[in-house]
Amino acid sequence: MALSSMPLTQFQTGTIKFLDGTGAALSATLQLDQGAFSVSGIKAGLREVTAYETRGVLIATRRTTRIYPTGSFNAMVAEMSEAAAGTVLDMIHGTAGTPYATRVSTRAGDAMCLDIELAVEGTDYGGVDMTMTFEDCDISWDYSQGDPDQLSFSFTCYGDITGDLAIAED
Repeated sequence: MALSSMPLTQFQTGTIKFLDGTGAALSATLQLDQGAFSVSGIKAGLREVTAYETRGVLIATRRTTRIYPTGSFNAMVAEMSEAAAGTVLDMIHGTAGTPYATRVSTRAGDAMCLDIELAVEGTDYGGVDMTMTFEDCDISWDYSQGDPDQLSFSFTCYGDITGDLAIAED
C-alpha cells in the first residue's frame, strides 16, 4: 500500500482508551476528547544518550539511563462519575460502586498504573489504522470550569510502548 497523503486528525479519527491489568482488561474510553493528545521524550530503546569525551574530543555516544516519556490530553466534561457505566475518572480512582471498583494496576507496586491506548482510524481515509499503547502509566488530572468545563490529563509511561510503532526498553 502506498503512503497516505491524508493528514491525521485526532478530531475525527482517534480514540483514547484506558486499560487495567486484569486478565480480561477492564477498559474505559475517553468521551469528548478534544484531539490534543501529545507525548514527549520518546527515544529508541527508551534510553538517554550520553556523550563520552577524552581531552575535549568526542569518542563515543552510549545509551545509558532509562527514560520515561510523558504525555497529556484533554476532554470536555460530561460527567465526573457515574455508578452504572463508570467514567474514565472512576477507572483512574477505582470508585466504589462503579464497574471499575475492582480494577488492577498494570505494574507491581503500590502506585496505580494503567495502560493508555491511542487508536487512529486511517483506512477510512486512504491510509492504515494505527494503535500505540503506553504501558504502565501513572495518570494525574486537572479540572477547570469554563465553557465548556475541561479535564486535562497528564501521564508518565513507566513501561514499553506497544502497537504499530512499538518501542521497548533496551
